[in-house]
Amino acid sequence: MANIEVSIKIDMKPTDAGRSPDKMAEQTERGCFRLVLDEAAELDIDALEDGLLRTCYPVLRDALAQHLEQAIKKSPSAAGSTRRRPPPSAACV
Repeated sequence: MANIEVSIKIDMKPTDAGRSPDKMAEQTERGCFRLVLDEAAELDIDALEDGLLRTCYPVLRDALAQHLEQAIKKSPSAAGSTRRRPPPSAACV
């Protein structure tokens, strides 16, 4: 079995597009989402962080769904697997 590469590209750039309604990210194509914030958010770290999180979550869900869909097609026996690994813990020394 091959390793899995995960990558994310984030662009933040000026646009003339209208602000996204209800601050919800919209899907532009498979695996790509966008959110247009108010001009006032440009220097507001909280608004920018919120915008990034609102955009990243649907991207993550879509990527997981797409990956699992393809993986299940390749390995039908994996469809019944519900094994979950605990998240890695950060040990402070």
